[in-house]
Amino acid sequence: MKVTGKYFPVKTKDIESEFGFEFSTVYEFVKKNDKIAYIRKTPISPSGDSSIEYEYYFDENKRLIGAEKNVSSFYGENSDVLRYNVEYLLDNKTDKLERINEYYADIDGKKFDPKSPKLKKALKEGMIDGFIEYLDKITFRDLESFMKTEKIKYYK
Repeated sequence: MKVTGKYFPVKTKDIESEFGFEFSTVYEFVKKNDKIAYIRKTPISPSGDSSIEYEYYFDENKRLIGAEKNVSSFYGENSDVLRYNVEYLLDNKTDKLERINEYYADIDGKKFDPKSPKLKKALKEGMIDGFIEYLDKITFRDLESFMKTEKIKYYK
């Protein structure tokens, strides 16, 4: 499967500044043996106070075998950062994606204790919890249905 359409090569790590919020979503594709094995989808937030990232892993048969979704948001007077992360892996016995990991972390990746005051404060202020239900949903199971869902032109 080859991806078609207009490509905009990224020249820096600062996508938001480079493109001036001209795009609402950036996709990165990684191929292995001439087949797409990994896709990262990054919606761009013009406000800059939150970021969302989706990562999808496919096998050689174009089947979704894993996913990682995370959202981070600034909150509080000191602009603390909270990240919510959820990971999925295909369970070969049930043939379904199963959640294998879920955690909250700060910008340094340190996991929060579920009872920590910092986490409770962030959830109370509603900075992250509105995203959680959305991040828990994966509505496709293979590369072709991902491309159709995202309205990305392709051909086999």
